[in-house]
Amino acid sequence: MCQYVACRFLFEKLRMATKEKDVLGHIIDLYKDMPYLWNKNDKNYMNKTIRCEGFEVLLSIYKNVDKNATIKTLKKKIDNLKTNYLKELKKVSFIVAFIYY
Repeated sequence: MCQYVACRFLFEKLRMATKEKDVLGHIIDLYKDMPYLWNKNDKNYMNKTIRCEGFEVLLSIYKNVDKNATIKTLKKKIDNLKTNYLKELKKVSFIVAFIYY
């Protein structure tokens, strides 16, 4: 019985991780389509109302994963994703630069 519960718990955890990846992928795609959230040269970048509406749209999707999420936690998650992406990009370019044939 104990093994069944442990396996079921791991299965649920794995299913949630897959769901989170899918939701984050969808959020990233939408984020790309909203340049006023990230492009400082966009004419609506300084418009708080439009930016807030954009984050509300992303938050409504992110709440499928985290029911207690706020705009602040969503912004933190997006910043974390950007930071990790840039770190990995640096690693790849560093490795490619030092390949010697």
